[in-house]
Amino acid sequence: MAELTVESIYVSIRPAQIIPNMRISVDLREPQGFSFLRVPDIRTSDLLTDQSTDELSTAAVSRVSPEHYTVIYAPSEQEQTAMSAEGIMGDFVVQYDVIRQEQIGFIQVYGDYFVHYFAPTGLPVMPKSVIFVIDVSGSMGGDKIRQTKEAMAVILDELRGLDFFNIVTFSDRTTRWRPELQVANQANVKGADTYVNNMIATGGTNINDAIIEASALLDQVLRHDSRASMIVLLTDGQPTIGVTNTNQIIANARDHLAGNPALFCLGFGYDVSFEFLERLALQNGGFARRIYTGTDGELQLTSFFDEVAKPLMIDVNLGYGQGGSSAPQVADVTQTAFSNYFNGSEVVVTVRFPGAPPSNFHVTVTGKGAQDALSLVEDFQLASLAAPEGFVERLWAYLTIKDLLKKERTATEEEQQSRLKERALNMSLEYNFVTPLTSMVVLQNDRQTQSADRASGDDAGLRYYVKTSSYSGASSVRSWPFWLVASAVVLALLPT
Repeated sequence: MAELTVESIYVSIRPAQIIPNMRISVDLREPQGFSFLRVPDIRTSDLLTDQSTDELSTAAVSRVSPEHYTVIYAPSEQEQTAMSAEGIMGDFVVQYDVIRQEQIGFIQVYGDYFVHYFAPTGLPVMPKSVIFVIDVSGSMGGDKIRQTKEAMAVILDELRGLDFFNIVTFSDRTTRWRPELQVANQANVKGADTYVNNMIATGGTNINDAIIEASALLDQVLRHDSRASMIVLLTDGQPTIGVTNTNQIIANARDHLAGNPALFCLGFGYDVSFEFLERLALQNGGFARRIYTGTDGELQLTSFFDEVAKPLMIDVNLGYGQGGSSAPQVADVTQTAFSNYFNGSEVVVTVRFPGAPPSNFHVTVTGKGAQDALSLVEDFQLASLAAPEGFVERLWAYLTIKDLLKKERTATEEEQQSRLKERALNMSLEYNFVTPLTSMVVLQNDRQTQSADRASGDDAGLRYYVKTSSYSGASSVRSWPFWLVASAVVLALLPT
């Protein structure tokens, strides 16, 4: 059975001073209705061990209707001072989920734009085949290898009885724990835990051979295997042994994996080439995560595995047509094919119609589940699925920008990369989204200049705009939830 999905809205509050008349207002509207909503205490740390389960008692939560909530947080100057001499230094968080009823998902339409949210409930968890590929080079010594061992103890213990697994460690060369995949029974889990505890960090980093070794292990079972297959790669550095050209490693991985199994990459620390790991994962049906060194490194690792531990479907494809036809009747569609669908996640597809939207729209979802192939088909009357004005178009733009940036990271030709990046930049500026290509500038009205690329707001003496970033490279930008119909406005009357 699917577990609870939690969507979180974060508003960063770090003014480094006491703010008179501070007020945060969050307005949420979900036509599906809310299954729950909570406001936890102010989050003052990114450490998973520091996340509070207590409610923020000074936040006012109002249920306007089953589909509409408002949340207001207006801390007094005394309450801000009680947090610290610099006031509130943390994140205001609202967490919620919606009521999910239809297996094929929920549809919203406005004008020429359409959005489909797919998050089926009640699907059994698929058994999986997973290879853990662990870097044991010299740079992994100390806290990194210790936290990896602690995390693997938890991860191995959470494998299900129908799962198969193996471990490949690598430094100058690669080593298999066992010659072939092992069923996740108690004896094998205990043996794997002993093997992990005996890992010693030494030598160089041969990422290429480690991926090929993992692929060879899965090749033994893929042709006659109905399990979801994946490789989890953990490394903290650059390739230094064997094939060291990252483009060649990516090409080799693509040739050997051929889209199945999915490859997930975990980059440990700040020295790792995260751009390389991200490209490696994206080209092979997975994603990459950076693991920050600190007191909760093992929790970051286990939290990642929680995301992928329960596959519900593989080879998921969503299709759209008009009036029962399977022929494409749409333009500018975001990603519709997904190698895996995991418990607790959500697939969101947005569409722009080339002209006036049809009255009747045909939606299909196909994939493979734990018991058999799945096929869901439904016709929707679009006139009855109207969304709030402007929201669906902005969501389409947001997901299109994400798709463009993902394609740019995996493109192999400079001309294609430049074309994709330029389109993503232009859409970011047009729709006022902060992305790795843009930045947001906030000015008080009496300090405004005429240099704004795109003016976008004027609240409580503040004016903000999104402009082209003057720096190069990726930055960390917190994404809004995919199916959020909400606005979060911080009204802070800054002292003059």
